[in-house]
Amino acid sequence: MSFLEPKRQWTSADFLNKMNRVNLLSEALDGLGRWYVAIPPFLIISFLAALFFVMSEGQERLQAAVRF
Repeated sequence: MSFLEPKRQWTSADFLNKMNRVNLLSEALDGLGRWYVAIPPFLIISFLAALFFVMSEGQERLQAAVRF
């Protein structure tokens, strides 16, 4: 599809097909609970917090080494 071609309009069949695929995915992941939505942000925030504390400890050690 080039930039010069007009955009194809969604039809009701396209919409239903898309919704059926979304519904299938939802049913496939339903047994897992909703952890797959909550875990990635939790992991990112935890990683950034740990990185912050490790970097602050390293900064303190560098400043202590410079003082002597």
